[in-house]
Amino acid sequence: MKPRTIVTVVILAFVAVSVAYLVVKELRPDKPEAAEEEGAGADAGAGSIAVAAGGADSAEPEAVNAVRPTPAPRHVRVAYFYFGKRCAKCLKLEKYSREAVERGFPDELAAGTVVWEAIDTDEPTNRHYNKDYDLFAKAVIVSEIRDGEEVRWKNLMDVWQLTGDRGAFHKYVQDEVREFMEGE
Repeated sequence: MKPRTIVTVVILAFVAVSVAYLVVKELRPDKPEAAEEEGAGADAGAGSIAVAAGGADSAEPEAVNAVRPTPAPRHVRVAYFYFGKRCAKCLKLEKYSREAVERGFPDELAAGTVVWEAIDTDEPTNRHYNKDYDLFAKAVIVSEIRDGEEVRWKNLMDVWQLTGDRGAFHKYVQDEVREFMEGE
């Protein structure tokens, strides 16, 4: 075999292994980062107030229901909608959204005037949300509910650009929730 052919085969093999590594890394949740961020670990969900999730897959953080107060007749719902496999950035969207709500509105969560939910749109009972909100990707939706009826909602599209800045992410979500709490 010619030296040039050998070098070409080695380079192609290196590229193939590198691409496979990146694909596997992107499809797996980034557990070390989640564990180092503010002590997330075995009791990361402890102390949560209002949480709903579509499933209890242990690979998905924050996917187990915690104590959930009854929502007030008029309340603001902050919901993270997801489906299928979730990359590290998608998991961060859920985590940061939940943190923003729990840290910004602890009293409102306890009173049921703010409700946090993580909703799996792959579940048959939740599929309607894909049409209701024109979902094409994971999303954070803030909505105002009055007497069981949704009166307005907003897709917080900027969350995708803010995952690199936890503080700005929290501020953005909290500002949007406050706007909904103040009414029209």
